[in-house]
This record gives sequence, C-alpha cells and structure tokens, in this order.
Amino acid sequence: MDIKKKVEVFFKALENKDKGVITTLFASDAHVFSREEGKVPALTFFDQFFMHTDHSGVEILGYFHGEEPGKIIAHFRIIISRKDGLEIPEEGLDLFSFDTYGRIEELKMLSTAWR
Repeated sequence: MDIKKKVEVFFKALENKDKGVITTLFASDAHVFSREEGKVPALTFFDQFFMHTDHSGVEILGYFHGEEPGKIIAHFRIIISRKDGLEIPEEGLDLFSFDTYGRIEELKMLSTAWR
C-alpha cells in the first residue's frame, strides 16, 4: 500500500474511532506533534482524542509530495464533534513521515483545536 493510501486509511480510522487500525499504521515509537500538546506518543495522543470526541468527519482536499521519499502532506477539512456537544470545523495540513517499513513514524498536525 502506498503512503497516500495509508493516509486515506488513517483518516477513515479517525472518522470511525478505530484505534486498532491506527495502531497498525503507526510505528510503536511514533510521535504526534501538535500546537497544543507538543510532542506526544502517537497512541497516547489518539487515546486522548477518542476520549474527548464523539466522532469526526473528514474530507481530503489534496496531497503534496516533497522531494524526500516517505513524506506526504494531506490538506483536509474536518468536523470534530466533541463529547460536550461542541462541533469544531477546521481546515488543516498534516505532515506524515513514514519509516522504512511503511509505518507512520511522525505526524505533525497543524490543526488540533479538538480540546
């Protein structure tokens, strides 16, 4: 599966709150970087995200590939429905870096106002 397809699978798992799929996509030592949280182990980040949200809807708008292999940027719109009833619509860019085994080793989120 190419990295673009893996990013699509990631966003679908995010919509479905499917931690099992998220776990298979990320390297065991992967981290997420966000404005609010800083550097957090990926699985810890998604445990917190799923704990505070009811569901999310994602529309992927496009992809940007750099010259460096194993990196891709996803441009997307998301509506995050928090458990307190607040819905947060955002447009963002996520920077994905993959390891040599094809797992996500780093995710830089430029849109993380779900808290």
